[in-house]
Amino acid sequence: IAMLSGVFPSPETRLRANVPGGLPAVGVPDLLRPHGYRSLFASPAWLRYERKDVILQNLGFDAMLGAEALRQRGARQLERRALGVDDFDAVTPALEWAGERHREGTPFFLTFLTLSGHYPYVVPPGAPHHALSDDPRHAHYLDAVAHSDRALGRLVRGLRATGAMDSTLLLVVGDHGQAFGEHGLYAHGDGLYQEALHVPALLLGPGIAPGRAHSPRQLTDVVPTIADALGLRL
Repeated sequence: IAMLSGVFPSPETRLRANVPGGLPAVGVPDLLRPHGYRSLFASPAWLRYERKDVILQNLGFDAMLGAEALRQRGARQLERRALGVDDFDAVTPALEWAGERHREGTPFFLTFLTLSGHYPYVVPPGAPHHALSDDPRHAHYLDAVAHSDRALGRLVRGLRATGAMDSTLLLVVGDHGQAFGEHGLYAHGDGLYQEALHVPALLLGPGIAPGRAHSPRQLTDVVPTIADALGLRL
């Protein structure tokens, strides 16, 4: 909600983003629609989990693609405890959609949510093991992040092959960090420490000068950053 609407999620239990009309803000897709943009949310995750399908409707996405539709295209769930299918399974249909918009000359807003880096950090059989940590749980997580990175690489190469990257703003951002025992906690739901709050962000595109932001940034800054980079007053 913070990333895609620019406001903090409401602490009020009567305002819930995953019930119809429960989002106390306007999402990026609705903000961009008057400027001619079409929007797609693509993810290998089950959209029924946490009712992401309703959240996406509240945010105003024109189309959504999740594990439910990908299973119909032949994708296989990784294993029973996983929350969807392989990250790579969502790349091709997302590129097909983006390629159609680019050929039409229609500006588009594509959001791609990866899955591998979410607990339980499941990757397909045969995915490489990098042994980047002595903690087996941390090492497994880093392997999952590397797998998502490869999937994002395929997505970017596909956009570049269509020529869309010449006029596309690319934002890669984490929605939360992950704890591995730093304060006796694991995952990200039980504490407000840096390991859960500190996320990476990378912004690339025409007119974006090389450099690094040294002052604090947060996820609610994504929407105004997009608007500023596109030269739009939302």
